[in-house]
Amino acid sequence: MPKRILPWVVLGILAGGAAPRPRAPAADCGTRFEGLERLLQPGATVLLGEVHGTQEIPRLLGDLVCQAASRGIGVSVALEMSAENDASFEAWLSSAGKEQDRQRLLSGRVWRSPYPDGRTSKAMLGMLDRLRGFRLRGWRVRVFGAGLDSPSRSGDTAMALGVRRIREEAPRDLILVLAGNNHTRVDAEQAMGGHLRVWGFPLTSLVVTTAGGTVWTCRGPTCGEAPLKSETPDGKPHLDLTPKATSVQGGWAEASSSHPAWHGSLFIGHVTASPPAGTPDDPEAPAKSSSGAP
Repeated sequence: MPKRILPWVVLGILAGGAAPRPRAPAADCGTRFEGLERLLQPGATVLLGEVHGTQEIPRLLGDLVCQAASRGIGVSVALEMSAENDASFEAWLSSAGKEQDRQRLLSGRVWRSPYPDGRTSKAMLGMLDRLRGFRLRGWRVRVFGAGLDSPSRSGDTAMALGVRRIREEAPRDLILVLAGNNHTRVDAEQAMGGHLRVWGFPLTSLVVTTAGGTVWTCRGPTCGEAPLKSETPDGKPHLDLTPKATSVQGGWAEASSSHPAWHGSLFIGHVTASPPAGTPDDPEAPAKSSSGAP
């Protein structure tokens, strides 16, 4: 190679080698709660007690998964659904998110229930799509149904066993459990949270509080948008680790006065209803009780 062109070749090689690789855009992890990061650690279990059927609470769950998984922590999300959905959740997270993938997910029995009480809302589907995006980034994220199909056990016992199963399969994962706030109570031994406490299962139970708004819920045979009242004034979202007590409601007649209902709360402000993502097989069928894990 002639000497007069060699420098230009060398410079071209160096320039090519020095070119920075395009970096993936930073993830939008949403609202951050001061003090919460120390709970989002490997091997921890956090129960989030929700009111079903809002846009904001599934978004909150996605934020918490993002904040943990982006730091390299494996996250297992447990939802108030049957474990029969586990395969469809994994197929969705591993998919390209195309319309046929979406329809395959929504073909599951839980998404076609004639009693769409908020657990299968459009916001929940959006949260699952967000988690699919996290998986595409290479983050360790999995989704499970906390309930086990066992006619011999109550719904709350089944959910507690489901959480224990997830912990046995993934001992170093952060487990985030999203369930109705009565199920996440630790003062009532009949509740999922109460079962886990009695078993000596290390956990933190937080109830999600709001400043009211609207929710999608089922009352009697009717499902639809309904007002949600709250005595909590609006303000900045925040974590409060003051133990929360509550009057005995929802059939927990044996709640213990020696334990708080929850270990703390996450306040998220006003909430807005989110309608069902799926289409009921028989929308005229009478509504069934939402207790337990279907």
